[in-house]
Amino acid sequence: MGNPRPGSKEVKECIAFFRACQRQLGHKKLLVDAAGGHGGIACVFRAHRRADRAVVVDLYQPTSFNNLRSAWTESDESVKYHIADVSSPGWLASLLDKEASNLEPSEIGVVSCHACSLLSDELIRACTGSGVDFALMPCCHGEDSRKGKMMLNTAKMLGIPHDVLIDIARLGIIEASPGYKGSMRSIDSSITPQNRVLLGLRESEADAEKRETARSASLHRLARKYRHIGIPLGKDILRDQRPAKTLLMCSCKYCPECPHLLAQHRIT
Repeated sequence: MGNPRPGSKEVKECIAFFRACQRQLGHKKLLVDAAGGHGGIACVFRAHRRADRAVVVDLYQPTSFNNLRSAWTESDESVKYHIADVSSPGWLASLLDKEASNLEPSEIGVVSCHACSLLSDELIRACTGSGVDFALMPCCHGEDSRKGKMMLNTAKMLGIPHDVLIDIARLGIIEASPGYKGSMRSIDSSITPQNRVLLGLRESEADAEKRETARSASLHRLARKYRHIGIPLGKDILRDQRPAKTLLMCSCKYCPECPHLLAQHRIT
């Protein structure tokens, strides 16, 4: 076979992916390249010294891995291969127990380029469960299920591409995950049309405080905006002038003429 190597498109994807997310991820002591294939992303991060060491995880190790590692890294020991099914529950926790028992979650990052279909969802779940930063570029959007059909029909109704809707939904899931903030980047679409990179970063204490402050401010503005709808407490609103705390509305066409309804709806 000579010197097997990935195609130029795959090499360009790896470099573009690295450029899109390396600043947000920051330097990591351990980088996990999930469903990494030839390990190009892991090698690029090591070559640019954005990770002290890296582990490529996939179902099998292609022959191109050793060639890329030799070409892009100074030491074969800094990038290694781990055979595992990244769609299986617990794979990441098990790997981190073995490879990162002395590291904090903030010192670990997970990346995946072209995580196919449901694999992207599984990776988001695994990363948020382990509390690590991650970046992934999904592909092969859609699934043969009720959820898949719902997303397809929704995309048609809104008149937007199916894959765009799915990735926006995934971004919302990341943002709604406790302790995380989500963001999206993209690479040149001439390299690949599936070019959206989803990032999930751990919130710092300052980030969490800002989020809570913004939430409280939004709720306060909402309360002030609609306060005119309520009836002031203690105001005499019924014809018998008895003080009332609130008036509950009903659908009776005779209200407020019906005496028994007046009694029911008055809280004295």
